[in-house]
Amino acid sequence: DITGVEINPQTFFLGLVRLVLAGSASARLSLGDSVVAKIGISYDVILANPPMGLKSERENNAHSELPFVTPDLAGIFVQKVLAQLKPDGRAVVAVPDSFLFRSGIECALRRSLIEQGQIEAVIGLPAGVFLPYTGVKCSLLVLRKRGKVDRIRMVDAAPFFEPAKGKRPATLRAAMADQLAHMVRGLSAPGSERAGTLREDLTIPGTGLLSRSIWEVSARDLEAAEWDLQARRRDKGELDQRLSALKEAIGNEGDLLPLSRVAEIISGVSIKAADLLEDPLGGEAPPYLRIRDLARGKVQSPTNWIQPLVAQGLPPRLRLLPADVLLSKSGTIGKTALVRNGAVGAIASSGLYVVRVTDKRVDPHYLLGYLASAACQEWLSAQRRGASIQHLNRDSLDQLRVPVPPLALQLQAAQQFQEAGTDVLEFLVKSLQTGGEDRLTPLMAKLAQSIPHPTSGLDSPIPLKKLRSIVTGVQEARNAWAHGVEGFRLDARWLNLLSEVTRPLQGAADIPRGPSLFSVIKEAERGLEMVLLGISGRMPLEIHALELAEGLRAWMRVLASDLVGDIRVKVASEVGQLVAGSAAEVTLQIVNEGA
Repeated sequence: DITGVEINPQTFFLGLVRLVLAGSASARLSLGDSVVAKIGISYDVILANPPMGLKSERENNAHSELPFVTPDLAGIFVQKVLAQLKPDGRAVVAVPDSFLFRSGIECALRRSLIEQGQIEAVIGLPAGVFLPYTGVKCSLLVLRKRGKVDRIRMVDAAPFFEPAKGKRPATLRAAMADQLAHMVRGLSAPGSERAGTLREDLTIPGTGLLSRSIWEVSARDLEAAEWDLQARRRDKGELDQRLSALKEAIGNEGDLLPLSRVAEIISGVSIKAADLLEDPLGGEAPPYLRIRDLARGKVQSPTNWIQPLVAQGLPPRLRLLPADVLLSKSGTIGKTALVRNGAVGAIASSGLYVVRVTDKRVDPHYLLGYLASAACQEWLSAQRRGASIQHLNRDSLDQLRVPVPPLALQLQAAQQFQEAGTDVLEFLVKSLQTGGEDRLTPLMAKLAQSIPHPTSGLDSPIPLKKLRSIVTGVQEARNAWAHGVEGFRLDARWLNLLSEVTRPLQGAADIPRGPSLFSVIKEAERGLEMVLLGISGRMPLEIHALELAEGLRAWMRVLASDLVGDIRVKVASEVGQLVAGSAAEVTLQIVNEGA
């Protein structure tokens, strides 16, 4: 049985229609306020998406039956949901991220839930999931009525989503949703020797998604973090480990220095709303840049300008210079952008640090990419502190270590970051590990370029025989990589899966058109989906590998579509009529006239 309560009439009607279309004729939906509704029965599973940012009613002893009367509805919903679960019931509740770290009564509620073992998992969602209704960053709490959960799964689901664009929400493809669900559920069975621990078979070959996106924390870990439940890593060691390995690889040709040694760090300033304009006055008023004005490493068009007289009273050093790096320090931590063109001469707000490179050995574009690297972002995230709004401390930022490899290598890393979004640290490590000539990357590029762009099927000018040379190239690349041949020593574990998936296509041209060929093609298409999930980097090698796998998958889809188009099924029977209420033996003849 399905029961639901919804306060918004449009959403209520939409939910009702969807349940009817899904065949659930017995669902009991009611229009009302689920916070105050007296349902009177318990449930096995509850799903809740409370309105974000609404305050709870605290007058007239509202919610006095709850142990924690929180100012925000999120805390009220969490307690109401748990109260309506059966003893073994479970729930998923969407909450704003602010609920996960605020102090006061909400911190006391989180502590109680953690100590009673009622939180199974926290799934961090990317910004923009609930657009256009709200842009607030949210997470999912997976709850269990009967406690006994001593370790909480933390999942950073953002890498699985396609980012939000404008008013279009962040989206999750079906294949990614399956993989995410697999990871969230990926614990050993309760009765096994490794109960409660992550299974070792969850990693997709060649991907770092598992190690980066899912981990576990204990109640003691969370107590040390002041009961902060945000799905973010607090381990600062990964960056240190990668920097140590990088320093060893660089040797005497580079250095490893604190950020304060290679750049001047300037705090942005707060300007009163009365001193801000909505018009630049023909260029006389300097732009006032906030965190929201930074996107994808660039400064977007500002929304406010500073009164010229007020701007004249500010220290000249606050005016942004070309190639200054902006870094957000309040609320959203670690957002970066490089100052170019229209942003020159602007003033940064109090939510930003201005990182102005002073060491000629460091390229600003490279520094931008380094600050945006995954390991560095995790380090910055681990430094943030604050009860209501979290901040990045200046003293911590001063001590951030910056690798200073040869300038030529910095420029290569910066170019890869700008053109392909390549992780700068990953690029440095792999470039220094490779040492000699890289033969694998150009081979992947050649194979990707050799894939045709089919628009019709098997009878088109693009013969299936062309697959043989591509599959042969993949097999040869995999064998050379597996045996450590010179030039094939990059990290390319995904080659194993790509080789396994494409091997059956070697003889596809010899299979007659029909079910057997269709089965081979569809199996290859599904396998290529997994290959795409398994290629996680943004180095040139991974970019070409993605092009290859995506091209092959598109080809398989066209081939499968053509085969399905051949099907013309005819059903015939010797019996023309059946008498109602009587039994009869009927023989059906099914023929595919298109075969």
